Amino acid sequence: MRLYYYLLLLPAFSLGQELKIELLNKDFSNALAFQNSIRRYYGYDPLNYSEELSLKAEIALDDYIDDNKWLNTKIALIYIRSKDEFELMFDYFTDAIIAWTVDTSFAENNTTIDQVVCKKCERVGFAIKAVDDMVYVVAKYDNY
Repeated sequence: MRLYYYLLLLPAFSLGQELKIELLNKDFSNALAFQNSIRRYYGYDPLNYSEELSLKAEIALDDYIDDNKWLNTKIALIYIRSKDEFELMFDYFTDAIIAWTVDTSFAENNTTIDQVVCKKCERVGFAIKAVDDMVYVVAKYDNY
């Protein structure tokens, strides 16, 4: 009889394992809204999402993961966080925007905040990728 109960739980366990893999939140809309509220504070026009810049952000992200040669430069902004720090669908994009805005230790000469509130920037693209136990977030801006 006990074996029967375990067999009933097996599909639920398998589903839980599949769901855990898909818990990486790929919705950047809150991050874009938050970033645009910061830009409004400075009197700048809001950024629009760009599919083209998102593709460039994905390429930059893959390049960074392959050889770690850039970090928060004019190429793009990168944010790295352990997946184990948060439960469920944590909003890594918004966390990255907050970090780039308030934590100047991410780059020399405040280049992160300079991109977040870049006056001449009009568009932004985002990419996210989980590798092993780390999550990588990239933002790519035009005109920077």
